[in-house]
Amino acid sequence: MKIILKNRLLAPLLFLFLNLLACNALSLPLWDLSTDDGVLQAYNTITEQNLASTDVCIHRPANLKEVVVIGLFAHDAGCRGDEMFVGQTLGHFDNLTDDGLKANGWNGRTREELARLWTEDVLLAWRTPMQTANDDFARAGVTFTPPVVQTLADDRVQVELWVREPAGMLPEANYTQVRIVFEADGNLGEQTVLNQFTVSFEEE
Repeated sequence: MKIILKNRLLAPLLFLFLNLLACNALSLPLWDLSTDDGVLQAYNTITEQNLASTDVCIHRPANLKEVVVIGLFAHDAGCRGDEMFVGQTLGHFDNLTDDGLKANGWNGRTREELARLWTEDVLLAWRTPMQTANDDFARAGVTFTPPVVQTLADDRVQVELWVREPAGMLPEANYTQVRIVFEADGNLGEQTVLNQFTVSFEEE
């Protein structure tokens, strides 16, 4: 459909008006993820839910920019979940890890350090990464291995470490040793459970 402007003055005015609309649309703020309320509003809108602040766990990694980790609160097992915002995009760890790593310097920063940070503060945000053993390892007769980060021959980066699982309702502590591999391009690769054990706290 053609629009014919008989008044020549209308053409530049219309052009200016359309440009102002475009500039305003581009400059409008998107989700304000700097506050928990903003994150909750964005999450509810995108997922079409109506969760309260008591239902959602929000974690902002201190040493990673543009990343907000989202979990759902399970009353019997603490926070659980594998979702996050990278910038304004909500997605799962599997889908957004490469974008998050690249936003934080995967192609220029020391990859081993970044892989360690991402593992501990994003992928394991709802668990407790361990740097040293506690008494439970001796009680269970399990050998503790400190965290190990290494670059493989094909430029993938591999992280191995022990974590303590969130405390549940039962009087016990659960531990898991995991191996997480980051592909050379920053995508999240293989995730393997290497070992796990439980220590029960029975009343004497």
